[in-house]
Amino acid sequence: MSSLIDTTIIVDYLRNNPKAVDFIEQEILSNQVIFASVISYAEIYAGIRPEEEEAISNFFSGIKIIGIGIKIAECAGKYLKNYGKSHGLELADAFIGATALITGSRLVTLNRKHFPMNDINIHVPY
Repeated sequence: MSSLIDTTIIVDYLRNNPKAVDFIEQEILSNQVIFASVISYAEIYAGIRPEEEEAISNFFSGIKIIGIGIKIAECAGKYLKNYGKSHGLELADAFIGATALITGSRLVTLNRKHFPMNDINIHVPY
């Protein structure tokens, strides 16, 4: 099964958090396909410092970035309709969750509460 890594995992990895580094390395060693949503890509680039740009570019060159198409957008809209008011689901997380569902990936995150959807496989690795 492929893994869609959330922004939280990417941030920890880029900050050399040993748990995040171990998790990503184990995924690679076990030949898991690692994806990230274009939403996470944007979130990372929104917060980088100039000296981090090369490391971030290198990191993203090793994983597949999934864009937003019609199926993902429709699914995200349905998630917002179903969980926006009741659970405080935000647009970015709706898109990330929809990306996991449409790609058939497990969503790897540290923020389980941000993803109230019950139709996606969510994994909190540490």
